[in-house]
Amino acid sequence: MNNKKSKFSLIFRLIALVLLQAFLVMDIAWAAGEESFALSKDQSDTLAPQLQINLNNIKNIFNSGIFQLRNEIENYADDLIQEMLENKNVSNPYNLRKKDKLRLIKNIYNKAADTGLFRVTRDDMHGILALTNIDSIDDFCSSGQIGKGSKLCDLGSGDGRVGVVAGGLYGAQVILIEKSANLVAHSRFLINTVFAKFLDTSTITIREDDLFRFLEQETSEVKSTDNFFYFNLGLGAENDFALQRQL
Repeated sequence: MNNKKSKFSLIFRLIALVLLQAFLVMDIAWAAGEESFALSKDQSDTLAPQLQINLNNIKNIFNSGIFQLRNEIENYADDLIQEMLENKNVSNPYNLRKKDKLRLIKNIYNKAADTGLFRVTRDDMHGILALTNIDSIDDFCSSGQIGKGSKLCDLGSGDGRVGVVAGGLYGAQVILIEKSANLVAHSRFLINTVFAKFLDTSTITIREDDLFRFLEQETSEVKSTDNFFYFNLGLGAENDFALQRQL
């Protein structure tokens, strides 16, 4: 009797697993669209169809979404810059005052955050993207310690804001080191496409690299430079812009 019950129990469990798999496949296909997920022709009439994933279509959908976000940010920046030019009665955006450019930088970064462009997972930060306060960056740079000829390195540069302020506003040579490929790509877009509309971003270099490997490889270069600073090693929280050390 017990064996019979065990047999029926096993059968019901197997049926439940098959149904769960079928429902899971249908849910994924419904959510992602039939162009990205499809059932194989030879097994589409079973309760446990084989799931085929079209990676190219998934990438296209993902890139399409990123493109829309970037386009939204760029259009927002264009409108913001034009409004600033009209209010300040200035024809060339590069001739705007530093404080007006700083306001543009903050508004554009806020817009990027609102769109979710930088909503990525940082494995080394357990999903937390620690961002330095832009006003704190400006306060430090405006103190006279940062200017043309200064050389800075931001380890764990995140969205690139240290480089935008120190390099774009104050003319420092800035190297941004970031491990996340997504953050590097988004930072490059903002710096080279958006902020370049009113800032000289030619002094900003972005590199995708592991922070500790970079330190090991570039030790001689760093120590040979008198004015080489480290900003926010990725261990601080908002408003933490402590200058780590000067070599």
